[in-house]
Amino acid sequence: MGKTLGNTLDPFALVDKYGADAVRYYFLKEIECGKDGDFNETSFC
Repeated sequence: MGKTLGNTLDPFALVDKYGADAVRYYFLKEIECGKDGDFNETSFC
């Protein structure tokens, strides 16, 4: 993942689309604290 690869996500766009609480809930629920995690907008919905 990197800006030069073009595969990063804009957190502000995600919050604008779904709302801050939904984004927070998803990351707290799906990604173990202190670990790396995969994000897929399809699984978010």
